[in-house]
Amino acid sequence: MPKFELLKAYAIGRLYGFIKYKKAINDVAVNYANSAEGIQAQSILDNAIKGLETASFEDETTATSAKAVFEFVNATVEELKTFKETLEKAIDKMKYHNMYVSIDLYSPDKTFVVVHGLKSIEAARGFPSFFEKPEQAEISRSFFGISTANYRVLQIHKNLESYLTNQ
Repeated sequence: MPKFELLKAYAIGRLYGFIKYKKAINDVAVNYANSAEGIQAQSILDNAIKGLETASFEDETTATSAKAVFEFVNATVEELKTFKETLEKAIDKMKYHNMYVSIDLYSPDKTFVVVHGLKSIEAARGFPSFFEKPEQAEISRSFFGISTANYRVLQIHKNLESYLTNQ
């Protein structure tokens, strides 16, 4: 049971963010204090949680790594895969070998299709302009650019609205 509860705590953090993750890890540490998982949970609370607590975003002007993020709400798996493949084809056609695309879960109803490997926030914010008109039309969808460091904060704290408001 403790293994399942620790795994569940990780899943809760991934879906709902830092505050619920911290509570779930604390519950494992308290309820299973004498098990290996309880000891591991206590170690996470004592050590790793401190590094995750900050929810503030960094200044992106000097970022050397960024992402272009396309947001989908209640999308089907097929819709996400199709868009991902469209992006991959456009990237391959233009021979941008340092970029790759992933599908990242944000919340139970939001999923991101993310282009990784951009070298600056300006490149991320101007991402579609890299392509010729036909590819631009295929990937025409609202998106936002974000530094890699701020994307990490965004995924940990689930504070997308705060990020978008301050841009």
